Amino acid sequence: MSGVVMTHSANEVEMLAQKAARGAGAYPAQAAHFGKAVVVHLSEDRPVGLLLDALDALPEGPIQILPILAKLNETEPLQKSYAALRGPDPVPVLDRLACPHVLFDALTTYAMNTYVPATEESRAGAGAGLTDSD
Repeated sequence: MSGVVMTHSANEVEMLAQKAARGAGAYPAQAAHFGKAVVVHLSEDRPVGLLLDALDALPEGPIQILPILAKLNETEPLQKSYAALRGPDPVPVLDRLACPHVLFDALTTYAMNTYVPATEESRAGAGAGLTDSD
């Protein structure tokens, strides 16, 4: 089932990729860049494995480094995706984006690391309680 490709809103993929990068250990600014680069990467039909490898390398690796490099190697596909974010031409706005199931599942798994576990301790004191000051 790894060859299955679904379409999602480009915004959904960007935000999920951003949250996945945070869940894998990226700094907030680098995670935001990664989310945007994933949209460019997928829209240009570049190798998905590079995105998975970049997530697996966190908290080190290209997601942390590429947004702050002064010069990017535009012959390397992942760096080319980041370079498009800096270019003079605006990144096209997309409505839908084809995202391979294997990537979407990996992004979802990493993003789940940002959620608070559902335990009695995490639920204690949650909500408005007996007084609601609204």
